[in-house]
Amino acid sequence: MDLDDLKAEVYRRESSLEEKEAAMMSKKNKRRRDKILGASPAQDGEAGEAGGSEPRSNPAAQASSAAPVKLAVIGGGPAGATAAIYAARAGLRPLVVAPPIGGQLMSKGVSVENYPGIFEASGGDIIKLMKRQAMRFSATFEDEEVVSVDLSSRPFVVTTNSSAFRAQTLVVATGADSRWLGVPGEEDLKGGGVSSCATCDGFLYSGKAHRHLRPPPSPPPFALALLAFPTPNPPRVPPASRRQAGGGGGRR
Repeated sequence: MDLDDLKAEVYRRESSLEEKEAAMMSKKNKRRRDKILGASPAQDGEAGEAGGSEPRSNPAAQASSAAPVKLAVIGGGPAGATAAIYAARAGLRPLVVAPPIGGQLMSKGVSVENYPGIFEASGGDIIKLMKRQAMRFSATFEDEEVVSVDLSSRPFVVTTNSSAFRAQTLVVATGADSRWLGVPGEEDLKGGGVSSCATCDGFLYSGKAHRHLRPPPSPPPFALALLAFPTPNPPRVPPASRRQAGGGGGRR
């Protein structure tokens, strides 16, 4: 067996172990999820058909009778996953509620090259690593979208698309989203010439002509960030804008 074959075999075995570990974590997460929120609607429907009983009752009614979780995290991006890891290591057994697909980092269509400790990976792969790390410490993930939160009294009531639960403490880590222009072709060219983050992607446009568009009257920090990269047609930023964005005096 030559070196290339050996590397291929090592990669195959590592991939197989990762798949088995992911499957085991998924099963454990499902058991924890069902213990907190009850069986999923699909399972309830199957049980009702098999036993002739009615499906699960109203999620809000079930939430009022179930014990509240100590801490719930709304959002499954880097901030939400970090909160889940710290809370899980502190023994709080957090419940993380977030859609399986979504979020600013998850929607990155290009490789992420500026995340500490990760040389190059897609946004989705980075989120998977964070989620796996949190699950190792018994954090529970509910792949649903939060539709309402009742903060009128403690414990708080959180309602998702298919379930509801109570939580003594909430961490809101819903992140942010880009303000796109909505012009024709914008959606098709995301990650292929159109970007919403100069800090993330400005390096890729070094030496290339580009244009910075922003809705007024927001400050132009992205245009200032692009000034750091040489280009045959640099963006023109007036002195007042540099002072507004913390760039110092008006002379250059």
